[in-house]
Amino acid sequence: MRTWPALLAILVVVMGSCTAAAPSGSAPTEAPLTLAQVFDRAKAEGKVIVSDSTPEAQFAPVAAAFKAKYPGVDVQQLSQASAEAIARMTQETQAGVAASTDVLIGGLAQLKLPEGQGLLLTTDWAALGLAKELIDSAAQVKAVGALTVFPYNTNLLKEGDLPKTWEDLLAEKWRGKVAIFAAGDMGADLAITWGEKKATDFWTQLVQRSVLIATPPEVANKVAAGEFPIGIARIQHARAQTARRAPVGHVIPNPALFSTLSAVIPKTATHPFAARLFISFLASTEGANAYEKSTLRGNPLVSGSDAAKDLKGLPLVTWDSKAQSVEERARLESVFLQITQRGGR
Repeated sequence: MRTWPALLAILVVVMGSCTAAAPSGSAPTEAPLTLAQVFDRAKAEGKVIVSDSTPEAQFAPVAAAFKAKYPGVDVQQLSQASAEAIARMTQETQAGVAASTDVLIGGLAQLKLPEGQGLLLTTDWAALGLAKELIDSAAQVKAVGALTVFPYNTNLLKEGDLPKTWEDLLAEKWRGKVAIFAAGDMGADLAITWGEKKATDFWTQLVQRSVLIATPPEVANKVAAGEFPIGIARIQHARAQTARRAPVGHVIPNPALFSTLSAVIPKTATHPFAARLFISFLASTEGANAYEKSTLRGNPLVSGSDAAKDLKGLPLVTWDSKAQSVEERARLESVFLQITQRGGR
């Protein structure tokens, strides 16, 4: 569960352009740059430092794919939790010292506070070819994330037995057989498309009929072991079991829920153009597929990506900060987390 600072109500979004401005983030004075021009400047900078919680062994192939696409720009990863990275970046930028990272990948809502404080560089992402679905603001790009899926034990369930929608989990045959984990984002996402009352009623019933497990990886582990025939987890945890040749498949339910992480550039980044180039790569079909192949989680918001194709026409639900405030999102996540923790009581 994400924590929500009291000052998260600050939602100032400073719109700007990707220009040849100094790394200090001073006001743009030129027309937006093309991707080719950004690449030229990135080569002059020589490298990009990326803060991503992905394990180093999984991130390395992503870095290799980027360097193959953009020779002359090296990639260095800082593998750290996003909350830690955001706190460190905030301290550095407020102090006016060079940020320890050029690209920070973290929670979209968590990053709204430093964005509102003017601590992030802004970019004309559309000028670099990014689709509008990926652009949260001039400071944030919906670069990565994870679908929520139903992992199931292939020894215990056949394809014809599987639930296809969220409501299917309320069938009597699943009572006491669904492993879930405590989080508020899934219910909050369902509230976007269903409305709060329907989503609350559904989630309460689901929790009452399910068994609470601590974390998504543990849900996938218990499904693989046959302790539960089915569960709710993130797609990378289900795929990790399948990769180990465990008897685990997964269903992407209708509607498909996507938990988004943003990529941002600190105002005092040392390599701002290399940062823009790397984020643009993640937002491309090639980059999204490279990230998914290595980390087992893709970005269905990227048109033509493997993750988008996997949806097979299913409606996709993800939080849009332009349509729903950070405060409202935090309230809803808290409501659904509490329902889960109370066992639906």
